[in-house]
Amino acid sequence: MRIAIAQIDACTGAFRYNLHIALDMAMEAADEGADLIVFPEYALCGAVNEGLLWSTPFLQAARRSVTEFASKCPLPAVIGSLCPGAEEGDQARSAAYFCNDEGEAVLLDPDDEELPIVEVGGKRIAICLGFELEYDAPSQTTDVVVELASDPYAGPGSCPTEPGELGGAIERATSGQVWVVHCNLVGGQDERIFPGGSYCLSPAGEVVAGGQLFKQHFLVTDELVEDAGHDPALVEPAPEDADRVLWDALKLALADYVTKNRFSDVVVGLSGGIDSALAATLAVDALGAEHVHGVMMPGPFSSSGSVEDARELGSNLGIALQEIPIDTPFAAFKDVLADACGGAVEGIALENIQARIRMCYLMALSNTHGWMVLNTGNKSESAVGFSTLYGDTAGAFAPFGDVYKTQMYALAEWRNGDGVLIPQAIIDKAPSAELYEGALDQDRLPPYELLDAIVSRHVEGDRGLGDLMLEGYDGDMVEKVLGQVSGAEFKRRQEPVAPGVSGVSFADRGWPITNRFEERRPRSPMEILREQQQQQQQR
Repeated sequence: MRIAIAQIDACTGAFRYNLHIALDMAMEAADEGADLIVFPEYALCGAVNEGLLWSTPFLQAARRSVTEFASKCPLPAVIGSLCPGAEEGDQARSAAYFCNDEGEAVLLDPDDEELPIVEVGGKRIAICLGFELEYDAPSQTTDVVVELASDPYAGPGSCPTEPGELGGAIERATSGQVWVVHCNLVGGQDERIFPGGSYCLSPAGEVVAGGQLFKQHFLVTDELVEDAGHDPALVEPAPEDADRVLWDALKLALADYVTKNRFSDVVVGLSGGIDSALAATLAVDALGAEHVHGVMMPGPFSSSGSVEDARELGSNLGIALQEIPIDTPFAAFKDVLADACGGAVEGIALENIQARIRMCYLMALSNTHGWMVLNTGNKSESAVGFSTLYGDTAGAFAPFGDVYKTQMYALAEWRNGDGVLIPQAIIDKAPSAELYEGALDQDRLPPYELLDAIVSRHVEGDRGLGDLMLEGYDGDMVEKVLGQVSGAEFKRRQEPVAPGVSGVSFADRGWPITNRFEERRPRSPMEILREQQQQQQQR
């Protein structure tokens, strides 16, 4: 028996587009002599959550798409879409459909104990959605279990074909002595990335065919015979290089976010720092240099080295590069606001004005040329609010919003391994926003290695102050960092969409903005007395 696996990059709500791709793959499968073609969960409607699950017009369009696909598909198929909720007024739910030789689409609903079974080419095939694979094996004789999935990428170790991630599927294959065909969705959808990585397992639990990671992929396997040989040419193992996997995930997320939202080009502000350099490099890999526009916006505190580094980066990437200084509007803002600010604009207000002028520049270019503004922030800065609201927090998409600063440096070094694109001076220099004379990030933050260790343990590991102090971290520093994380929630809610790659992004975390809870390390009697005296003086 030959089964085609169609790992489709579906676009949410683009029913005609998804239908066209699905039918093209079905035609190819028929030409290859396949007996059955399998698609992922949500293949015809795109990954759906939130409000669309309550949309009657969306559900009606999904029904029409399934009906049309079934009527035109040249071979039996199993495909994912939506169906009405179980009860009147319930939200729509994910569903698998079997499209038979008569051009009909049959909804496959599991009951409490059994998976639905269809017969194709003399084989009995159990059909399930991803979460149903853990059901007990069907009591009927079954030759194949087909799984339609939309398993998202969530950082290292989460790709379907990585070691340790196939335990349940292998158990199903070996215990039931059945073939398991897993077809996973691929593509970027707002904060989520679907990695693909479809596969076919033999009854011995061996991967005999595999789909690529982070790419739309079509493959046909005729391994479903007892004397099947292992064809390594069909197998696409997960890359062992964690940086490459992360880069490919982010590249797919960026490319799909831009193109699926009907943009073709992006504009990115180049400061000569690591974050903007990496964002521009990723954009070139995802979209092509001709679709990436860099803008240098030097100000009164920009170093000549940073300007030269940005120029070198633009030249290495082959992107269009403009230089528009901010000195004139910056001087005008200081003059106009001086009286209202007590005689002079100083401190944080003076710093933030610079970042907001730069964002005005980028938005003007975006509005004029139809380019999407690419945000260059990272998770470390977002965690503690080390950014300017309506300045460097603005933009339509933040590809590195769930990537720590230390990871940014690792990615830059890795990307330069294929040929230097990011000037080494950008990687080597101490990080700085250059908003005041001699500014360094570490003037106000712990070293990023330490900050990232604390934040990652707190956010992804759910560790509190006491836990971190037991691990050896300084209590004062941890208390301050955790307070900053809590206090920056309002700012994070106004930051752009960022693809989740850490396992627990800030979008997943969901802490409230208005939140007076705080953890404080134990105080000695002398410290309590000093704090009380300081409070009295402030009154």
